[in-house]
Amino acid sequence: MGSHYQLHLEHIPWPISVLKFNNAVSAMRTGDDMIVTMRDPDVVENICQLLGSRSDLHYEAQQNDAEYSIHVVKGKPGR
Repeated sequence: MGSHYQLHLEHIPWPISVLKFNNAVSAMRTGDDMIVTMRDPDVVENICQLLGSRSDLHYEAQQNDAEYSIHVVKGKPGR
């Protein structure tokens, strides 16, 4: 079973927020998951593009009022 992480990017400006996200994802091991929260829809779009280019990561994005969250899992879904 992997580790669970949270990354809060709500008050971190672009492009620093995307760089922090990329560093956190790069440190993940197979089976790890991470919940990322942010408020900037442009950052969400950038992160989803980044995630879409990686076959080893699976994700689900949600919006709740003015806040967005992305659940990222490294490895095969369901594991």
